[in-house]
Amino acid sequence: MRTTPARVVVAAVAALLGATALSAIAPTASGAAPSAASSASSGTATRYAVVRPLCATPSDPSAMRCFALERVDVARGTAGAHAYRPTASHGPKGGYAPKALAGAYGFDPKVNRRSLTVGIVLWHDAPTVLHDLNRFDHHYGLPSETSRSFRKVNERGKASPLPKRDKDAAGEVALDTQAVRAVCNTCRILLVEADGPYDSDLANAENTAVRLGADIVTNSFGAPEHKVSTRTRKAFDHPGVAVIASTGDSGWYGWDWTNYTSARNGLVDGDDAASFPSSSPTVVAVGGTTLRLDSRNHRTSETVWNGNGAHDATGHLRRSAMGASGGGCSKYYTAPSWQAHAAGYASAGCKGRRLATDVALLADPMTGFDVYDSYGSKGWVTVGGTSLSAPLAAGMYALAGGPRGSRYPATALYGNAAAHASTRYDVKVGGNGFCGTDTTAACSSAVADYTSTSHAYANVDRRNPNNIYDNEAGLLDCSFARDGEAVPAARDRECNATTGFDGPTGVGTPRATKLFKRTDPAVAIKHSSPVRAKKSRSYRAIVREPLPRTKVTKLTWKWGDRRTTTSTKGSVHHTYKKKGTYTVTLTVRDSRHQASVVTQRVVVR
Repeated sequence: MRTTPARVVVAAVAALLGATALSAIAPTASGAAPSAASSASSGTATRYAVVRPLCATPSDPSAMRCFALERVDVARGTAGAHAYRPTASHGPKGGYAPKALAGAYGFDPKVNRRSLTVGIVLWHDAPTVLHDLNRFDHHYGLPSETSRSFRKVNERGKASPLPKRDKDAAGEVALDTQAVRAVCNTCRILLVEADGPYDSDLANAENTAVRLGADIVTNSFGAPEHKVSTRTRKAFDHPGVAVIASTGDSGWYGWDWTNYTSARNGLVDGDDAASFPSSSPTVVAVGGTTLRLDSRNHRTSETVWNGNGAHDATGHLRRSAMGASGGGCSKYYTAPSWQAHAAGYASAGCKGRRLATDVALLADPMTGFDVYDSYGSKGWVTVGGTSLSAPLAAGMYALAGGPRGSRYPATALYGNAAAHASTRYDVKVGGNGFCGTDTTAACSSAVADYTSTSHAYANVDRRNPNNIYDNEAGLLDCSFARDGEAVPAARDRECNATTGFDGPTGVGTPRATKLFKRTDPAVAIKHSSPVRAKKSRSYRAIVREPLPRTKVTKLTWKWGDRRTTTSTKGSVHHTYKKKGTYTVTLTVRDSRHQASVVTQRVVVR
């Protein structure tokens, strides 16, 4: 680590961030004191706002962080203020309303999904969550919640005692519950409140959500993956459940923490790691975008969310982390087969490792989404961050019918994106690294200035004990190779949007709920009866492939008697030597690198 050198911004930064949906300008250097935020909700006159974390940064480095950012209205001329105009379909505070999201992402929130449960895992108690959700429902003409539509429990699955009350938690919980309800008007919501933001508590809560019947579980938090215990890693692996996780609000490898830490203790200290649980191959990792809509709520553009500006000019000027969609290559996990074979993955620079974004949705707090929080924020508030992206994805999974037996529902995103291009919007603009939208050449000067050296040592991994550089800013941007070496052009995909699959947005953003519909093979087992010891019986795999031009490539039968049969045909024979009850496990793999697993009990007489 090092003290941060002063940097002179020699040019004003200006970015036009939208037409009717959003207009933004660069922050000013004025030190004018902010005014009280206006609560007026009518009209589309230009307003000014800054962004602040909704949750306090945990003092314990082992704790998880929530990924919610609040847009706070301030006076024109306030340092770091952005100009914006309320959206065409805006909520009480000028952020997006449910109607805007439905128009942008092509979903019908009224589809009957009363049989599906979306679990939400967070820590501490939000005492007014039900009251606030009902206030949200009433405002948008939805029915009041019932004991079936909403349930709150502690990490052990009990209604009491609940953990301690927390105003920060109240805002995050309001965002998650109301975002899910905005997308899926009819599905059940199960809120599991952990005792605290720690490994053991969140592992308990995650397992409890699944045990109590959640089909989908959304998680709007994370921590650098190297800080997470083995037990916690296992708690986010629930085959047959869609486990959703935000990629984070600190950019590629958490570089944006350099802004936060340098402003507070004079040290540059990014994460140098992808965020867990989004880095796990067993979850659906959701990144964030800046979404712009026209007056009919049709998407005019969607780009990678990075509030820090080109080469961090905005973030550095404010001496504050402005937020950017998270991501990066995992240093612990191998890429799952459906990601490793996606067109574009090979050129992303992960070398077989998991790339921590599968899909992306709205996160930019400058448009954000309006939620009601009477405990922490005392009313309506506009909130963004990837804490918004994840519950939106969870709601869309519910509308699509849930996992429907899919072992790892992330496969649906890759299968549908490849087979049905119309189901996704291909985000091609922006980046979640230090350079943002800047060119590598221009960004090199900024990096050299930032590190106070003539060499742009932008990507020195401080956790590597063998690094020899003193002037180090950590892992900042994939446009530079590790330790200042020349970077191959192909690596840019890891933190920059481009055609097809990329690091910041995965397969892109949804155009319809079909992007989330199951694509891996549906499998059943049939066998001749009765099954008797020492007599051969036939077993047949009944396989239905949801996607066109998809073939079964391999079937693996584990008979439960320590023997295995591998075939490419649907019918096989097996002979049990002894009487007893056995569990047959069949794994079916197909030409799209998807796999389904089914089990069946067989009684041998």
